[in-house]
Amino acid sequence: VELDIRQRDERDRTRADSPLMQAPDAIYFDSTGLSAAEVEQGLLRIVRERTSNGKEIQR
Repeated sequence: VELDIRQRDERDRTRADSPLMQAPDAIYFDSTGLSAAEVEQGLLRIVRERTSNGKEIQR
């Protein structure tokens, strides 16, 4: 399965029409090994760091 995914991703990245690429302004967040709660907290931290007012973010 992992090989199939890697091959698919390579095809998607190298295709002529609309290659799969990370947007220049995208934020990469690796959630490997994190719980759902840890992912939520990590993403909220990123949003707080990048917002100008720093107010608490409602879920």
